Amino acid sequence: MTHKKKILFVIIGLIALGLVAYVLWIPLRKVNETGAIERVRALTDVQSFTETLRVAGKEPQFIAQDEDDHWLVQVFEAVGDGESEGHTATFGWYRVEKKGGGVTNEL
Repeated sequence: MTHKKKILFVIIGLIALGLVAYVLWIPLRKVNETGAIERVRALTDVQSFTETLRVAGKEPQFIAQDEDDHWLVQVFEAVGDGESEGHTATFGWYRVEKKGGGVTNEL
């Protein structure tokens, strides 16, 4: 085997080792509150809801509750006429796993 082939073989091996390490590391990462909300914001249905509200001059609201091994994220619209306390209209509840960040629609 030539010297160039040996170097190429080592480089490919290191890249493969790095990919395997990365794939194994993903489930070990802990998702924090901000990360949970960002994962929910990135969902297609939540993006559509966000765009619908923005056309109406509103913004969606997000609350993340700590539930031990996961976050429970509520996506909602604050509804009111400005003269009364108003209420919220929930669009959805999403479970975000703290380990690995998997997202599940809870409705």
